Amino acid sequence: MWALTEKDMKRMSTWVRKILRRIYGPVVEQGMWRIRTNQELSELCKDLNIVTNIKRRNWNGLSL
Repeated sequence: MWALTEKDMKRMSTWVRKILRRIYGPVVEQGMWRIRTNQELSELCKDLNIVTNIKRRNWNGLSL
C-alpha cells in the first residue's frame, strides 16, 4: 500500500481520460472529427471514478 499524493491522483486521472478517449473515440460534428472533451467523458462515465475508488481502497486497506 502507498500513500496517494495529489500528483499521483492527477497522473491517474489523466491516464484514465486518455484510455476513455481511446475507448469512446472521436465524434463527428458538422462533418468534422474532434476528440471528446473532459466534460463529455465525465458524463459518459458518471459512476466510474477510478482515482477515488483506488484511493478509498488504499485507505480501507483493501488490496487491488
